[in-house]
Amino acid sequence: MTINKKDSLKMDITVREYDCLNVIEKLNVGNWPAKVSDISKNMKVKPPTVISYIRKLTKNDYVLKGPGGYKITKKGDMLIKKVTRAHRIMETLFVKEGTSLSMACTQAKKFQLLADNDFVECICKTLNHPTQCPHGLPIPNGGDD
Repeated sequence: MTINKKDSLKMDITVREYDCLNVIEKLNVGNWPAKVSDISKNMKVKPPTVISYIRKLTKNDYVLKGPGGYKITKKGDMLIKKVTRAHRIMETLFVKEGTSLSMACTQAKKFQLLADNDFVECICKTLNHPTQCPHGLPIPNGGDD
């Protein structure tokens, strides 16, 4: 299988930066901006650590600084959907192959930022395009919608 560089998920983000992005998304409920202090509490790290994550997330256009805090950009939202898709498809595969749900989730988390889009789509096709993960959560579509 050849990897199409144009379609591959560019991983210019660390696990902790991705965790920060997820926290910001959760705090953005109701279109409220996420404050550094709230992100810090959620991640159980000091504010300077959060600021270092946010600098990189902002530089890569995953979050935007606005009045009162930070919000997820369209690019950040797309990244979250792609990583969520990779995680849930990998988790589905692991459970189908006999891994416990707990272990499948733990292992999928290790792969979710590493899995190339083409690889994830190949697994998805092999699994006959599941719509839910073993937890019953929806698997996001593979398109860039």
